[in-house]
Amino acid sequence: MSGSLYNDNFYDKQCQESFESALIVLTKLRELLAENIELSSVVDFGCGVGSWLAAAKQVSFETVLGTDGDYVSRDKLMISKHEFIANDLSKPSSIALPLVKCDLAITLEVAEHLPEDAADDFVTKITSMSDLILFSAAIPYQGGHGHVNENWLEYWEDKFKSNGYVAVDLLRPTLWNNKKVCWWYRQNLIVFIKTDKLSCLPTGTPINLPLSIIHPEQYLLAVHREKTSRNFSLKQDISYLSAFNDKDEVEPQSYGKEYSYTETESKVIDTIEDLEAYAEQEGDAVLLDALAPIKHQSFDLKAFKASIRPSHNSPDFLCVGAQKSGTTWLYEVLKQQKGIWMPPLKELNFFNQLTFKSDSAYSGVWRREAALKRLHQATKNPKVDEKWLDFLFHLCKKKVDLDWYSDIFKKCPNGKLSGEITPEYMMLPVEGVRAIKALNPNVKIIFILRHPLERIKSHLKMIKGRCPNISDSLLVSLAQNESVLFRSSEYDKLVRNWLTVFDREQLFISDYDSLNKAPCDFFNELKRFLDVNLINDIPIFNRRIHVSSHNSEHFPINLEKLDEQYQLVNSWQKVDFDFVG
Repeated sequence: MSGSLYNDNFYDKQCQESFESALIVLTKLRELLAENIELSSVVDFGCGVGSWLAAAKQVSFETVLGTDGDYVSRDKLMISKHEFIANDLSKPSSIALPLVKCDLAITLEVAEHLPEDAADDFVTKITSMSDLILFSAAIPYQGGHGHVNENWLEYWEDKFKSNGYVAVDLLRPTLWNNKKVCWWYRQNLIVFIKTDKLSCLPTGTPINLPLSIIHPEQYLLAVHREKTSRNFSLKQDISYLSAFNDKDEVEPQSYGKEYSYTETESKVIDTIEDLEAYAEQEGDAVLLDALAPIKHQSFDLKAFKASIRPSHNSPDFLCVGAQKSGTTWLYEVLKQQKGIWMPPLKELNFFNQLTFKSDSAYSGVWRREAALKRLHQATKNPKVDEKWLDFLFHLCKKKVDLDWYSDIFKKCPNGKLSGEITPEYMMLPVEGVRAIKALNPNVKIIFILRHPLERIKSHLKMIKGRCPNISDSLLVSLAQNESVLFRSSEYDKLVRNWLTVFDREQLFISDYDSLNKAPCDFFNELKRFLDVNLINDIPIFNRRIHVSSHNSEHFPINLEKLDEQYQLVNSWQKVDFDFVG
């Protein structure tokens, strides 16, 4: 388990989500087993800061021992420092622990973080420490942070069986609808017990039942993170489900026609014309943007400046790109900050609509489509506020002007910073950048730039995800399409466009890879730049958004040759970064 993946916030979040779950689970375990099995000592493999062990102490375990990577901050431990032993869990044969067995061994949502070739040895090591194991691990496609071996529980059952252990579904039936226990425990929590100890279990304990079962909350999360058609928000869906579990009075929520999973045969798309027809048929603005040429339109900067009035509102900061560089993650994190106000639509695409033609790449014409979807979602809530609906209607306007843009930021409460994130702004010509400066000379500008070859790869994987039948040859061709290539080919030139208009101290330029590896450090730098208090103690902080589902093992493009032709990396190396972790 790599230390760089697990920052302080990961463990802070773990404390909050795990401790209460642990109290409930361990209390129930003691209630079911304590009559026949001694439960006074416990060892936790992958203990993090020790939230489960801290809970174990509260439910009368006398001796606790936790092990995890050396990167776990000792200052954050919820157990004593002498109760923690640092080990590299990805190398189970080298894990050093006392030879004395414990009454219980636990390893919860840890095994999926370890490489597959370590799985057998990891199970062997756990079973060497106790005859009773409390185990859970992420199932395929569950999602999370740093997972490298998501697998079915039957996969793990085989490994425990080889060590003489039997799977027992002892806890899940009693925890299934308990919202105080995290859903991943309610879904994956299994007890493994040594075969010769089976007689110690309560009479009627279910054995040899299906292990891999999907909790409704996992199912809803999976539906909402994919591009499936859905009628309600994730929050609305979970609230509706919870009402049944809580025996509350439920107002029926209609899900309309059934969702069809039938795959229809479709031909391979291997020409630009075929792809354009597909994008038009699907109404996919992202695909159309990738195919569109770059078309500038006449923009009267002087007239724009003359239209600006002192009463006009504008954002205090902008994040202007790059696309596929973590801007959606940043939007979701900033949206939850007490000192910051963000519009309910991530990409307003105002300034690019001034300078690019509507059929051009970078024009942001999909802004209205996104706003209409946001409005449609809100109308599903019968209790939605009228003023909120009016605001969403405002975002849906087809023709926009400076008054339209100003009215959006009028909603920002006093005392908060307002911001906007539109990655296409990075592509603005100098006239567009000057329009931003004219509206707010003091605005702060955030760039998150991704290594050009990785950005192109991510962009093309997104295209592949939206059009699975696209041929490799067409994907290779699209890599050189100007709307795809230009976003990565001239980073230094694009940044210089902004530096000709703004002072250098108004720009914050970060490397995406550094953000990905050290999000807390990035956040601290951003906090200083914006001069506002930012917190990372929020669930979304360690979550990746818009992760491509396209299989990354096969990628048909030789990026090195692309770099030789267009000198992409050379342009990247000329950028003066503020944050490189």
